[in-house]
Amino acid sequence: MDVDPEYVDEIAVELACRGERVRLTRPELAVAAERLLARRLSLSAAAARLRVSYDAVFMAVNGRGSAVAAEAA
Repeated sequence: MDVDPEYVDEIAVELACRGERVRLTRPELAVAAERLLARRLSLSAAAARLRVSYDAVFMAVNGRGSAVAAEAA
């Protein structure tokens, strides 16, 4: 079975946006970060909520998510 590398688990994204500790893929991190920024959270606040670094959120929303280890800290 092949796994789609761009697949986004919406439940994982929602849990992460609530501050739950979840392991996210790069695409999931990008979606979660975009959602939190759309809710007017700062990059720092989004990073804290997602339990990743500021740089991880910055790179995810600026299209360089492939350079980010998206695993929650």
